Amino acid sequence: MIYSTIIGFKTTNMSYQHTIQNYTFTLSGWGENKTKRPGSNLLLQNSCPFAGIQTEPDISIFGQDVLGVLARPSFIIIANADGHSGRPPVMQEGIDFAYYSVKYIIDYVSSNIDTIRKIYKNDQEIKQFMNSIFQNIDNRLLYDELKGHISGGSTLTITIKFVHNGKLVSLTTNTGDSSLFVVPMDTNSCGDTLSQMKPQEITSALNCDTLENYNIYIDKCNEKQIKPITIFLSRFNYRKKSFRVNWVDAIPIPIRPFELVKEGDIYKAYENTNTMERFYKNAPIDFIENVLEKGGTQTIRDMELNKKMIEDGRYPSTNFGNTAEGVCQCLPGASIGDIQQKTKKDIMITHTSVYTYKSTNPSNREIIGSDGFFDSLTDKSIMECSVEDTETTRNNLIHKMFGETFKHKWNPGWDDISMCVIDINYVKPKKKNAKNKLKIKRENRKKRKQLSKYH
Repeated sequence: MIYSTIIGFKTTNMSYQHTIQNYTFTLSGWGENKTKRPGSNLLLQNSCPFAGIQTEPDISIFGQDVLGVLARPSFIIIANADGHSGRPPVMQEGIDFAYYSVKYIIDYVSSNIDTIRKIYKNDQEIKQFMNSIFQNIDNRLLYDELKGHISGGSTLTITIKFVHNGKLVSLTTNTGDSSLFVVPMDTNSCGDTLSQMKPQEITSALNCDTLENYNIYIDKCNEKQIKPITIFLSRFNYRKKSFRVNWVDAIPIPIRPFELVKEGDIYKAYENTNTMERFYKNAPIDFIENVLEKGGTQTIRDMELNKKMIEDGRYPSTNFGNTAEGVCQCLPGASIGDIQQKTKKDIMITHTSVYTYKSTNPSNREIIGSDGFFDSLTDKSIMECSVEDTETTRNNLIHKMFGETFKHKWNPGWDDISMCVIDINYVKPKKKNAKNKLKIKRENRKKRKQLSKYH
């Protein structure tokens, strides 16, 4: 079955290239507003033919998803934001936070690129510096330029590429859960077959689904001496103060997958095993068949992980789209905006990773995108879609995305989509011809002899 016929998927071939020293970047991306179809390519322009640089970033908007690119002779910046919340029907607040997050992060990073180059090898220093940039943007929007918005927020992910000592440095920082993956290209280099290889997530999904990430937020609360917000399981568990789950407690209350306790002066969280065991064991048959046995409700991507955890005798709360007390799936502090969840200023939470590409591997690939895109694709799906050509890979991924959502009976407008395939190719510099070297030496000797006649 051709899913593009069903959902009206359409793209035209379009890519963008930029070169930094011996590295060439080929970008090909696409996005779609969930309320409008078909989608469209990213807005990607060639550099100014006169100045040789882009003076302003290319910014594409797909509903509440925004993706921006700025290429300069010595670096390239790619930023992706996924806005959320706001007043219907336009949901302008989420759009505003996403758009200005992308615009300002590119401005801040490009203005501070020299500092980033100097400190990127110092793990603690670069993490603090990138966190401070995100915090400045959050304060600027939340308490100044968009302070009239009583709701709305955005994830934000940025990846920066520059060359240092001949090696390509890729620095990525995110808040929220818009992701960047490194996708293996050379299946022969390590002896692995395609089925054995999988993409590596460089970002960290800073949402409410895992205890590990919840404890990152709690550490920030302990540092700021504020009480953490508790986590509610999924949206079907708590929505407009109604409760679908009535088999866990005598009086239905929001299910808390993590137990928040205060030990001395600090808060800690643990798996709420007893509650989650009742959630699984006492569930009605139709819920077991339609939700639990399928591996959760939030993503296609994490269904297998959820089922594997059940097989191991656990009662997982992952892949249910947990929220911070029924409001937002991003952890408090792990988004730009979301004033309702920020009980104190300066609580930004970010994740930064630095990766240096080896010049011995001539072809490398990254994919950046919002959760609306990655939620529908497993690691296996991504690898199956990956071919040598950038645009073909992009089209394969989009077809696969719609095919998977159709197969799993997702709502056709499940989310706004933004994504971009980033191919990185290294061209080894040509060695100077040995004969030319000898010729130059001979010519230099002749010049020296002629000059010596006058002394």
